[in-house]
Amino acid sequence: MATITAISQPFVTECEGIICTSSSVLEPETNAAGKKIWESAGKKWFTAFPVTLSEKAESQKSDGEIFAFLDRMQSRFGKHCLIYVSFGSVTWPAETDKLFAVLETLVKNDTPFILAHPDVPELPTDIRSLIDGSEIAMALSWAPQQEILAHKVTGWFMTHGGWNSTQEGIMARVPMIFWPYSADQPVNAGILVLNHKAALELIEVRTTEWGQRKPYRELEVPPTYTTKAVRAEVGRLLERLKGPGGQVVRENALALGDKVNKLWEQDGESRKELLDFLSTFCS
Repeated sequence: MATITAISQPFVTECEGIICTSSSVLEPETNAAGKKIWESAGKKWFTAFPVTLSEKAESQKSDGEIFAFLDRMQSRFGKHCLIYVSFGSVTWPAETDKLFAVLETLVKNDTPFILAHPDVPELPTDIRSLIDGSEIAMALSWAPQQEILAHKVTGWFMTHGGWNSTQEGIMARVPMIFWPYSADQPVNAGILVLNHKAALELIEVRTTEWGQRKPYRELEVPPTYTTKAVRAEVGRLLERLKGPGGQVVRENALALGDKVNKLWEQDGESRKELLDFLSTFCS
């Protein structure tokens, strides 16, 4: 983040305004402060959120095969039973043994999931064997994420918390389980977990000295960051997802999604901000 800040500084100094890919719905205090600071410097502050495109790429499996799996899981387990797991198109957990612990715990608890993973590196053998040997799991090197999130069987979205995935999770009204690595991801997780109570976050999966510092969210004892601890945390998480605590998070995610999906409507904030931008710089 320090590098990004240093690179962007000359542009921030010379520009006449900024378009922030956020909204007062998501970050009311931050956007109010940003607008005040920029306007005090004689610059314009605009917001545009969400900003995402429809998917056009093709999956390694046919859409028919993917949606047949989703339908099958819904028939067997009911709606909101599946966890969609994706860490973006280029990123991957640094400690794959912890990912294996998470996925194995899902299988042991009869929790269906789809794992979307990048082509490089190849999926570790133990994870591939686990998924191929299970009737309730599927692995894809590319997945139609928006369509999977829109399916009624998808109950939770386990994500690294990149901004694109975070936007799509909110728009689909699917509560997220964050596994952030770096950059803006911990902040994105904090916004959804702490401010909106519309998501959850895994703690025992953290790595590096910086990542393993406080806060530990709701853990009653300091984390140990072992695979054993990861299994235990995911076990507790699955119980929570099925109980009143999980329902509260889901309801909050639904409410937030409803608000966000209105931002581009005729009187929505994002539409008004874009029109303001166009009238200011393009008229």
